[in-house]
Amino acid sequence: MSLNYFKMGFMQSIGVFGSSKVISTIIIFSVGVLTARILSPDGRGEYALFFTIVGLGSNLSNPGISQANTYFLNKEKILPSILVGNSIFAILVASTLWGVLLLIALKIGLIELIGLRPDAFWVLLLWIATIVTFSEISFSGLVYGHHLYQFQSKSIVIQATLILVSTLLILPIAVDVTGALWLRTLALTLFSVWYVYSFWMRVKPFELSFSFRCLQKQIGFGLKNWLQNLVGIINYRGYFLILGIFSSPEQIGYFSVALLLIEAVRFVPDTVGTILLPHLVKTKDSGRAKELVATTCRVSLFITFLVSLILFLITEPLVVFIFGLEYYEAIKVLQILLLGAMFGTIYQVMTRYFTSIALQKFSIFSAISALFVAVLSSSLLVPIFEASGAATAFCLSTVTSSILILIFFSRTSGLSVYKILFVSKGDIQLAYEFFKSFYFKLGKK
Repeated sequence: MSLNYFKMGFMQSIGVFGSSKVISTIIIFSVGVLTARILSPDGRGEYALFFTIVGLGSNLSNPGISQANTYFLNKEKILPSILVGNSIFAILVASTLWGVLLLIALKIGLIELIGLRPDAFWVLLLWIATIVTFSEISFSGLVYGHHLYQFQSKSIVIQATLILVSTLLILPIAVDVTGALWLRTLALTLFSVWYVYSFWMRVKPFELSFSFRCLQKQIGFGLKNWLQNLVGIINYRGYFLILGIFSSPEQIGYFSVALLLIEAVRFVPDTVGTILLPHLVKTKDSGRAKELVATTCRVSLFITFLVSLILFLITEPLVVFIFGLEYYEAIKVLQILLLGAMFGTIYQVMTRYFTSIALQKFSIFSAISALFVAVLSSSLLVPIFEASGAATAFCLSTVTSSILILIFFSRTSGLSVYKILFVSKGDIQLAYEFFKSFYFKLGKK
């Protein structure tokens, strides 16, 4: 795989998208720091648990519509008017089902069991935040399918900025957790409305139509991604629920601020993985696609190793300086999480390959196996070691999923594990090109 190929398409897309991801990541990190400082570990724990459920709910409600939109727009050449109409129908159905599910959870005491307040207003906010997030996710598949990377890049920054503004308003408007929740929910709602409207005006599918047969095919394709993504987010965020059941909001607070810093490690594979799927879907040469995945994995793993090493060496002064002494217990949690996040790079990259060739069964098996390890280990460790136990379970889970999907990719691609994981001089040059591509774009903003 030549360097020119990356420069011509893939790296250029990363340059556009990656620079905005840097900005949004910094802004969202600032939001995490502000909420940690304003709300204290207890309040920060409740805040993090609430939006963890929003993330789980938006994925639970979403039968893989986003990935199906990208796939069917490019591979099946389905008209945008049909895909938009089907997406709107899916959002309406999901809104109803999620609302019913939340009401049942409130009535039977499940909301309180997982650590949230059994408050009707909180449940209403959960419903709104989840549905607007689901709406944004559904339409993002159409945005990526149209390769509107400039628009998506701008959107990411706008969303992060709105969330930051809502956080800054906590002190003058409402200093408690409930106030922080409704302000951020309002920001998410405003962004979702703007996002859908702006996409609509670019594509202008005014003659909307609905195809039940197409929707069936979308769901058939998407359910594989739905299960894969749902298991993936539970593997990543489900520890908040375990901590909510077996521990305290304070321990969730420690775990949440450590996970904020882990986003620095996940940034590279998340960014390249997001761009990788549309490129793989439109690549007709399977050999080139396999080489692209292997090269992306090597370069991403090399970069995340360097970032993880640096963070590990400066963990103690970093946590104390950013979050304060009251979050000192998060230091050990972060150090454990770093190892798992680094290994997680492999799964983050390779799962896009199996999605692009409609062989999500390998990703699903890897994710479910990791989920089994996560549930078993966290159930044993969290009651004893609390946040550190959750971090250890996270590490064991990500190592499991990454080893399995690495084996599957090696067998299906014919590439050796050595070729997939170990960098060459050319890969180091690509890592430099990665930073250069989005740094240049960042400097122009």
